[in-house]
Amino acid sequence: MKKLLIWGGILVLVIVSTASGFYFFGGNSEDDIVKVPVKNIVEVVSVSGKIVPKKKADLAFEISGKITWVNTSVGANVYVGQILAKIDDGEINSKIDKTKLDFDARVIDKEKAELVLNNLSKKAPDVVNESYTKAYYAVRHETEEFFTDDETLSPKLTFSIIDSQTKTDLETKRLVVSETLNNWLSIVNSGDLSDANYRLLIIRDYIDLLLKAVNESINLSQTITIDYKNKLNTSRSSVNSAITAINNLEDEIFTQEKVIAQQQASILSVLSSIDEIKSQSKKNYLYAPFSGIVTFQEAEVGEISSPGKKIIEIISEKDLEIDSYIPEFYIGRVKVGQSAEVVLDAFPDKKITAKVKFIEPSETIIEGVPNFKTILSLESYDFEIKSGMTASVSIFPVK
Repeated sequence: MKKLLIWGGILVLVIVSTASGFYFFGGNSEDDIVKVPVKNIVEVVSVSGKIVPKKKADLAFEISGKITWVNTSVGANVYVGQILAKIDDGEINSKIDKTKLDFDARVIDKEKAELVLNNLSKKAPDVVNESYTKAYYAVRHETEEFFTDDETLSPKLTFSIIDSQTKTDLETKRLVVSETLNNWLSIVNSGDLSDANYRLLIIRDYIDLLLKAVNESINLSQTITIDYKNKLNTSRSSVNSAITAINNLEDEIFTQEKVIAQQQASILSVLSSIDEIKSQSKKNYLYAPFSGIVTFQEAEVGEISSPGKKIIEIISEKDLEIDSYIPEFYIGRVKVGQSAEVVLDAFPDKKITAKVKFIEPSETIIEGVPNFKTILSLESYDFEIKSGMTASVSIFPVK
């Protein structure tokens, strides 16, 4: 059991006059008695201790496998992140290679799909131009004779109809259609399919309203009425074919964009799989969690590792502290932050300053006596010390 000595100094000055003899042998004067002044007791708790590393790591593989490589030995210095040993990673590497091939194939498929989309997008200007041509012909040629002043701000219908409101609406429509064509011309080469579709619908509505007007005419001959209807039906079919072409190309582009989005998602999924496999592959290696020195090593190439079985131990070589155990009788005199002095048995002529860093709240029974583990941090020393060295520790009271 660790010894613990409490020494104290009591300065007692006793001055006994020769007259005291007369007190014991009959003297009774109070002047013959000298009072002793008592000063505060200064207590130092002295304990034994042991140098221990601040950091210690027991290393073991998480998975079972054949050890194929060992890169350390007892006493070797290692640095943080250094690979110390590994088990056979052939299977995991095969998975990584296979997944990478899958990734490359998906990237190629996506590139092909993007090429298809690019070609579809290149068609857009031609389809829009063709749509504009059909719309222009329908308005400026096939329906030109239906109006006078058709390119002015006041176009007039050339025949009478029953509903005057339809006539007013139609003349307004003719003005809108003319502006639609004029504005469209300036952007027709942009290949804007959505815009083209919108303009074609305006023109088709205009043709539908003209058909209604012809059916409601009151002064057109039957021959002219039939001729007008034929022209309008032809124009409507032409505009409808343009709308269909626009819609078909939009659908193809949308479908191809969806395909590319799905392929991109699959690529990201494969990348995630690769990352997951790489993460799993780390279990095939043992890494040094911090810089230090190897104190235990029993990994052998060719052996089969057991999950969780320690095969390497590392401690911090220079980052050290003191462990001591203080009996419960004296622990009340020790507080975190108190200064201390450490003398190593290996270096009895050297002193190290220290400080109480931590006191465990629960006891440790040593030879039937409750003790409390106390950790002291070493503050300064200029010589080499090693883990495991024993020491005498003097803990000073708070001033």
